[in-house]
Amino acid sequence: MPVQIREINQTISTRFDPDMLSRLDEIAERQHRSRSELIKEAVGGYLDSMLWFEHEVQKGLDDLEAGRIISHEDLKAELRKLGVTC
Repeated sequence: MPVQIREINQTISTRFDPDMLSRLDEIAERQHRSRSELIKEAVGGYLDSMLWFEHEVQKGLDDLEAGRIISHEDLKAELRKLGVTC
């Protein structure tokens, strides 16, 4: 019999300044969605973006450490070969 995993949502609270809350309510009303839905979507997008950014920075640092680099002048030369003006 498969094991069922139940997600447990937790409630947190935060404070918004009146302008931000007004903008949130405006979008929620236009989209017929709740504040909570918009906040979860916004935070999820932000976290995805930050995780992607950190991963890409780490890849660059790993390349640097492994010597997988190209000089600025060599890069410009390669771009010129492709017809890019730099």
